[in-house]
Amino acid sequence: MALFDSPADGENGATAGFVLNLPLPLSSSWDIAADVNLPNGWETTEAEIGLSLEPMFGPSDTVETHSIRGNYLSLDLNRDTEPSEEGANNIRRSAYVGDVEQDDLKEVLVDDSFVTARLRLVYLSDDKTLSAWVKTNPNLGWVRLGSPLDLNPGNANSLAQKWSLSTGSSLMLVLHAYAEGGTGGRTISLDNLSITAPSALAYPGMRSTYVSGLFGTNTVGFYDGYPDNEGNVERHGFLYNGSNWTQLRPTNSLRSEARGIYSNRIVGSFTDSNERRRGYLLTNGVYTLLDYPGSTETRAFGVDGDRIVGDYRDTSSVRRAFLRTGNSWTNFSFPGAVSTSARGISGNRIVGNYTDLSGGAKGFILEGTNWTSLSYSNLIFSPVNPAQTWSANY
Repeated sequence: MALFDSPADGENGATAGFVLNLPLPLSSSWDIAADVNLPNGWETTEAEIGLSLEPMFGPSDTVETHSIRGNYLSLDLNRDTEPSEEGANNIRRSAYVGDVEQDDLKEVLVDDSFVTARLRLVYLSDDKTLSAWVKTNPNLGWVRLGSPLDLNPGNANSLAQKWSLSTGSSLMLVLHAYAEGGTGGRTISLDNLSITAPSALAYPGMRSTYVSGLFGTNTVGFYDGYPDNEGNVERHGFLYNGSNWTQLRPTNSLRSEARGIYSNRIVGSFTDSNERRRGYLLTNGVYTLLDYPGSTETRAFGVDGDRIVGDYRDTSSVRRAFLRTGNSWTNFSFPGAVSTSARGISGNRIVGNYTDLSGGAKGFILEGTNWTSLSYSNLIFSPVNPAQTWSANY
């Protein structure tokens, strides 16, 4: 499954996310060119900003049913100033929600090899016209195929497949398939694929809504209000269960964010009355403070069972990542990095980003004691169609 880390707060300097075809990390993001046309009156921004779509998936997803939620940037038509950067007053961050159901995923036995596939919907157009593209080798171009898709990898490098489905217009539908097992040919049918177009997801009365984590039908994130006369903007976390919104605001917090959710456990961070950034764990309505021992600031981003990941600043203002298991804290930093932030955890894998000695922001995967560094330089980007829609493969 693809992963893009695109932090909203901009504090860690990670301007370039990272992509990897893996079955685990739980969020992803694509930058789509500014002239892409969106349905239902959605507006794009100028080229220097582009339109950012960040689809997200939860750990409870199955092959049969998926709920997609994510974020996009749009132009606030109520303001007449030209957009110059994401933080400009006329750029609005919004969220969307949609569903895809795969009623009958057919797996065909070829050359005595079973294939398991996980499907992930990213975006779609109103006409729901699908044409399939597949890349079976990182050194070859994209090939347009019909349905069913005949995946014949031919070598071990293409056991992990990504299907990119364009819509015939400048919009894009991306469907991820992670195939594993054997080296023979594979045929996977997309019969009975039904799609519901995304609709806007907005916290009532607020200017911007940002989705940052989901589990089952529950979505967490944070919202920004409209600036007051002094330019101050209200920001607090939320939980949305598909019909009702709940504000998540620790006691005496000036600002807050909800960042991750697993079952009934929600993690995030808030600014207290002394302007100190602190992490929190919310379980069944009870807030537990998360302050890394000896730190001046703590932020929690991801949760998986009793494990929580995030980052903190030490007394020298160096940012380091942490893993909290139960009540035990462990810190870690990417080798040679000047700062490290852990953004997500699933199983035995931790993902995040770091800044190297040159000031460059890169991603990482930590599995046990094994580090993998991720950057644009070790990824291959290929155009899917002439509409300036891009995808990535490794």
